[in-house]
Amino acid sequence: MQVLRWVGRGLLACLALGALALGGVYARSEWMLRQRVTLPPAWKGEVTRDSATVARGEHLARSWLGCVVCHGENLGGRLEGDVPWVLRLAGPNLTTGARGVLSRYSDAALEAAIRHGVGVDGRKLFIMPSYAYAHLADDDLAALIAYIRTRPAVDGDAGASGVRPLGRVLMVTGAFKPFAYDKLDHTSVAPAVAPHGITREHGEYVSVVCKACHGATLTGGKPSPGAEPGDPVPPNLTIAGLGGWSEADFVRLLRTGVRPDGRAIRATAMPWPVLGRMSDEELGALWTYLRSLGTTGAPVTSPAAR
Repeated sequence: MQVLRWVGRGLLACLALGALALGGVYARSEWMLRQRVTLPPAWKGEVTRDSATVARGEHLARSWLGCVVCHGENLGGRLEGDVPWVLRLAGPNLTTGARGVLSRYSDAALEAAIRHGVGVDGRKLFIMPSYAYAHLADDDLAALIAYIRTRPAVDGDAGASGVRPLGRVLMVTGAFKPFAYDKLDHTSVAPAVAPHGITREHGEYVSVVCKACHGATLTGGKPSPGAEPGDPVPPNLTIAGLGGWSEADFVRLLRTGVRPDGRAIRATAMPWPVLGRMSDEELGALWTYLRSLGTTGAPVTSPAAR
């Protein structure tokens, strides 16, 4: 009987310690989710809504910036992922409709959300990929805001994002880092005007969105968040990885999702239906930039890289 009492006490102690640990994880993760940060200096750019500017903004949102991937084709919100025990990820409604957030945001607040990953209430935005948008030139940012401002109101949304128990554990241990805000240099200055033309500079400007999955040097990355079993790991996009590809192969992949060997890539592995909306100029510039990268991701000047 004495042994049973000790066993019972041990189990109760373990349960108590487990409850304390879970409580600590919840408290810490809740603090991380609710933490308010210092807002960056207010953006003073000018947003006009002429047809050319709005058209440019629509192109950006619906192609390489990928806004429609998370927020839906009508920007009315979209459920992007729901992983049991980990998280629920939904892009909010960006219109002025019922349950939309746009009426709460000034142009400067939109800039802070897009480039810095911080919301109008000062909280860090959950899985907002601002690391891909921090470099966005002022004229492109203004065009994107103009497009958002002119979208028809959409009522409703896809519900709230949320972190579940396992996701909270991963947050607290540092294995899951959902805030782009923490990864950015908020003192960096974006260019005033976006580059254009089939140039390396323009290609580098566009390639920032590729680096989210293919790595900072584009030498290969981790599977995308929505990847399914069997989807490939994002490959090396430098000469080492694409050395045998032609520009036509590259463009066909982004336009149709078909590799040079005839294999199809699911959109969950790479969002080619959206990236394929890039213009011929953008795709040409991106190819020019990729061909300028050596095996380490650093630019080279050899004939093969030109």
